[in-house]
Amino acid sequence: MKMVKDLPQDRASIRLLKQKIISKIIEKFESEVAVMAKAAQDAREAATHEESVAEDKYDTRGLEASYLAGAQARRVAELQWIIHSYQNLELLEFTSKSLVGITALVEVSSETEKKLFFLAPKGGGILIDVDSIKVQIVAPDSKLGSELMGKAVGDAVEMQIMGRLKEYEILKIC
Repeated sequence: MKMVKDLPQDRASIRLLKQKIISKIIEKFESEVAVMAKAAQDAREAATHEESVAEDKYDTRGLEASYLAGAQARRVAELQWIIHSYQNLELLEFTSKSLVGITALVEVSSETEKKLFFLAPKGGGILIDVDSIKVQIVAPDSKLGSELMGKAVGDAVEMQIMGRLKEYEILKIC
């Protein structure tokens, strides 16, 4: 069975781990903002470049570039909003009797592996490494996230992964 590195046991260490997870998530989104902002700027320049001037009514290069620039600018704004929400995210404390909620670290096991999930408000699907601990970021609007929300230690969640049903038991919530 693939194992996750043991989680810290005390509240202060778990809080620090969660803060590091949030920092890594913010770094990831800031990097994506930089790439998308550059792409939006390039598309804006392409839309206004002299070669983008329509030669006839069927020439839509400039129009297409402006649509692309607009979509990329909206994505940048969305990512900046997500970053802002993470910067202001309240980290909740969970105990062995808590139900899974936003900012919970959830350790699960299947027949073949153990995994660690962090329930984040947005931006799931990211796998990060914090202090040699691999953490899968899961959002509540994903299938797995919605399955985990409100569950307790000892509960099981089932997931269809690559056409196969996989069952995870919740071992720990912190």
